[in-house]
Amino acid sequence: MELPEAVQAKLQQALVVALAGLLALILLCALLIASFVMLLLALTSGLAPVVGESGAYAIAGLGCLLVLLLVFKRLTAKRKTKPRQQPPLTEGSDDGSIGAAPLDDFRQTIREHPWESVATSFALGLVQSGDPRLRELLMDSSLAWLKSAQKGEGTAPGRASAPGAEAGSGPGRPGENGG
Repeated sequence: MELPEAVQAKLQQALVVALAGLLALILLCALLIASFVMLLLALTSGLAPVVGESGAYAIAGLGCLLVLLLVFKRLTAKRKTKPRQQPPLTEGSDDGSIGAAPLDDFRQTIREHPWESVATSFALGLVQSGDPRLRELLMDSSLAWLKSAQKGEGTAPGRASAPGAEAGSGPGRPGENGG
């Protein structure tokens, strides 16, 4: 299938922009690394007359190690997050959006059942571009499992009774049960 010339031109422009951005990022990273190397060489050559060459390398190495440990500690430190100020919205709200309460329930369900969540995500990833009926079946069974887990039943997705009835009756997609 041949693409129109205008589409091909836009795709070529997008590719050129992406490659230019990638090359600029690589160049900036190389310059940053080279500047750190130059700073370390300047530090060792400045300290060499005072403490000797091996002492200068040791001091520079310890400085790099301390900086690395500081960055690692900052990366692994627990963040103090503020609770959201947004009030939880319900499904029947005026603007029709879903608020923080369903997302928190969803996150809690994922924390309680991580392996089932991984299996569902993997299955959905496999069929994302495949048969839409299979994708719909997986979504319906996953939603039925999540609803049963929130109610406290704790059934697995394969053991849910009539997953199409529970998932189709919710607020998600009315009128898609019979197709």
